[in-house]
Amino acid sequence: MNSWTDHLDAAGIKLASFDVFDTLISRKCGAPETIFRMAGQKLRDRGLLDLSARLFEQMRVRAERQARQHRALGEVSLVEIYAELNRFWLVPERTLREMIDCELQTERENLFAIPGALALVQQARRAGKRVAFISDMYLPQEFLHEVLVEFNFLRPGDQLYVSNHCAASKAKGTLFPKVLQQEKLRGDEVLHLGDSFECDVQRAREQGIRAWQLTRGSLNRFEAILVRAEAEMGEEARGLAGLARQARLQADETGGQFVAARLGASLAGPILSAYAEWLLRAALKRQLQRLYFLARDGEVLMRLCEVLAPALGATGIELRYLYGSREVWSPVALAPLDEAAANFFVSQIAWNTSAWEDCVEYLGFSVEEIQRTRFPGKWVLTPRDAAWKKQILLDLAADAELGPALKRRLQSKVALAGRYLREQGLAETFSYGLVDCGWSGTWTDIIGGLITAQGGLEPLVFFLGRRQRSVPSRCETLAWMFDHQAGCGLKNIPDFFHLVVEFLLTTNHGRTVALEESGGRLCPTLAPVDWQGFAPEDWQVFRSALLGFASAYAQQVQPDRQMPDLRAALNELVILFWEQPTLEEARFFAAHTVDQTRRKQKTLARPYRWADAWRLAWRWTLPGHSPFWWHEGALALSSSTLRKGIGLTWEFRELMRILRNHDNHPRKISDLASVLLTSARRLKRACVTPREERLPGFQRHTNVAAVSAGNCRWSVVRNGTGETIS
Repeated sequence: MNSWTDHLDAAGIKLASFDVFDTLISRKCGAPETIFRMAGQKLRDRGLLDLSARLFEQMRVRAERQARQHRALGEVSLVEIYAELNRFWLVPERTLREMIDCELQTERENLFAIPGALALVQQARRAGKRVAFISDMYLPQEFLHEVLVEFNFLRPGDQLYVSNHCAASKAKGTLFPKVLQQEKLRGDEVLHLGDSFECDVQRAREQGIRAWQLTRGSLNRFEAILVRAEAEMGEEARGLAGLARQARLQADETGGQFVAARLGASLAGPILSAYAEWLLRAALKRQLQRLYFLARDGEVLMRLCEVLAPALGATGIELRYLYGSREVWSPVALAPLDEAAANFFVSQIAWNTSAWEDCVEYLGFSVEEIQRTRFPGKWVLTPRDAAWKKQILLDLAADAELGPALKRRLQSKVALAGRYLREQGLAETFSYGLVDCGWSGTWTDIIGGLITAQGGLEPLVFFLGRRQRSVPSRCETLAWMFDHQAGCGLKNIPDFFHLVVEFLLTTNHGRTVALEESGGRLCPTLAPVDWQGFAPEDWQVFRSALLGFASAYAQQVQPDRQMPDLRAALNELVILFWEQPTLEEARFFAAHTVDQTRRKQKTLARPYRWADAWRLAWRWTLPGHSPFWWHEGALALSSSTLRKGIGLTWEFRELMRILRNHDNHPRKISDLASVLLTSARRLKRACVTPREERLPGFQRHTNVAAVSAGNCRWSVVRNGTGETIS
């Protein structure tokens, strides 16, 4: 059986039953407890309660727990929960009814139909099956009936079984027997779909029902981190987990590109939207008139600011995009062709190559042109270190023929870059800022120096994060998540943080290779699009999920209140993604290209081979160095034998290195214990097969036959065995 339709058509299936919450419908706010906090705020605003929303949420959770203790079977009802609450309040019956209605109203406002879920119900109808909906829920059956009708799930003749109405529950194994008895069916005549493995799969199978799990509507592990972080914030929480889930589901209705949607909505969305909000708030505080977003990382940041600006009252700030790249700005630092220029060339331009061919191409010469000189014979005999790269520049600069040509070329590019800045209005005297993702400030310092040389004001620079460097930044810089130069913000930023963020900032245009005149103005000449390992169709889903999250995020922004600080949780998202990837995430991100040289681009990871195990055993090295080699991703992609062998060997090596450092530089016992615990966790992960979440939900497959027949085939993941209907 390969398709959902095949299982519906299986011999003997008469009824298709569906779980409701997180299978067909879900909450915009994420965790159910958020509903209680929102309802509590409404009750406070209406004068029905003299409690904080946070305290009401805690009391509501406690009352539900106590009400369940009084029930041996079935699900408690909302009326029973509020009756438990009223043991403390002793409010009139009418007021209690208003409170219940307020929670129901809040619940209704936060419900949405999971995109693509209706197609499953419709396929069951087209297959001629009866349809039923089964829910473990405290909400009234009449309420769920109205919701399912409104979302076109429930039709006349369909059955709805709600645990608190039936005095039985799926969790306790008593509701499915009642359904079979009511429907007068055997277990093997029913096919059930739900999101909970325990309640919807195991309990159904105990009754002989054919049960399958749909996890697409559940909160994923990134969203769970947001739920936990916001639970500690109280009334400042915005329900980001729910926003991420809704944007993720809307961007990928079929589940076929769920990794792209997940990374766009649940990883990139919270991080980049929060940065954009902080940026606009800071610009308003500084009374800036214009923000320039530096290509290419600034492209999506400008899009996010365009979405958020109305909500923050920042529409008066003009947002502009400034094309540029290393090819455009580096001539400013290289033009003097002195010792400082040579050091800049080594540290910022040719840092990632050991070939003289790459070095001369970086400077605008062709390999053939240089091969006709005496230099290649000299360079190949010299150790290929930083001094060697530095000498290449100095040799070319000192040459009687090549030196003047190089100087003219660099000066011409500097003049073009300066003219481009003037045409973009940066020579005017007004308050403005430059926006980039970070990381050290080298390139914004170059741009700032060139702006002041054109008569403009020194820029104010905005970074997502700023790392330490030997020379302090020239331009005044504000960094949001961390600022190691100023000694503020988060401290525990991993080395790989910038790689993940730059991948999330991937845009759909190539780098600026030159500035050329067109129509009396300078326009950028762009290289072909570098998708950074994205497939174009995946990038579209990723960007749709990201912008969808930003649009929902904008509706939660409260400009008159302080922005909640979720930086630690957002950093945790990046660490989780890098250190514990699922198999699909590893396949997706491993294709990310790391720009090694102009001649060769290297992907971030690949499956380990036996040659890698041999190298590790004899030389204690991996195919690459972190952060430009993703060890955890390579492990996830590798066979079980290699994953365990290389994973255990590498973690043992790292542990020995840390312990040797401890002998030389003793640490506190608590620090050493933390290191040992972390190492043990990594060793455990190296031995565990990474989760494979193939199609968590349903995927639409199309082929010539299916399209011509007008059919839609869906895939459903089965938990436990890994068996998949496709």
